[in-house]
Amino acid sequence: MRTIVDIPPADIRRLDRLAKSQRVSRTKLVRQAVAEFTARNCEAPDVFGLWRDRNIDGVEYQRGLRAEWDREWDR
Repeated sequence: MRTIVDIPPADIRRLDRLAKSQRVSRTKLVRQAVAEFTARNCEAPDVFGLWRDRNIDGVEYQRGLRAEWDREWDR
């Protein structure tokens, strides 16, 4: 996707120097910067996918498991 972004002249000069020293295009540097920024600042992926269809609270489930341990010790 193409987009227009206003970048201050001082930042453009820094980007140009960095691009020259790394022998890459300014565009590549901007893409890398956007990718790194979004990776750090976007929400984490849904890590609870396996529990999505269960109708039980995670803490409730944990308490149930621990209660089983207590019953085992009482025998």
